[in-house]
Amino acid sequence: MVVSRFMGSIIIHLREHAQDPYTGKVYPTKRGVSFTPSTWATLVFNANDIDVKVKELVTETNFEYRVHLGKAVFCTVTSGYYFVNIRRYFLLEGKLQPTKNGICLKLAEWNCLKGYFDVIKNTTPELAEALPCFFGADHTNQQGDVECKICHPFGTEISYF
Repeated sequence: MVVSRFMGSIIIHLREHAQDPYTGKVYPTKRGVSFTPSTWATLVFNANDIDVKVKELVTETNFEYRVHLGKAVFCTVTSGYYFVNIRRYFLLEGKLQPTKNGICLKLAEWNCLKGYFDVIKNTTPELAEALPCFFGADHTNQQGDVECKICHPFGTEISYF
């Protein structure tokens, strides 16, 4: 995971890295996802609910948990698969479909990522103050919520859950 600035904005990159066999240099791959402060705050906000579903992987069968993190990014936990899947989605014939853009975290990797939540908050003041989009002043009424492109990137005609 890397926190960086691009054109004055903070971006949190969660991606796989590879090592060049000749030089030994480690570099980020295309596999992964990037977060804005708002989408990152939404992931952190929903971490306890995600953990509940991760624990249900052992006892429950036939469920799919999906939480919208903002824009086209969703986090899913599905019975039968011991992963936390964070990826972009697209709309195809009125249904949300996952893209190849994202990352599938093993449960140990998910727990490791959660361990960095406080580290990131303590080292990056902008992320410590970041809030999920739906806590913003523009969401104080229904019209503001409906017009939000972060919360409704595909419009309001489809179900995000």
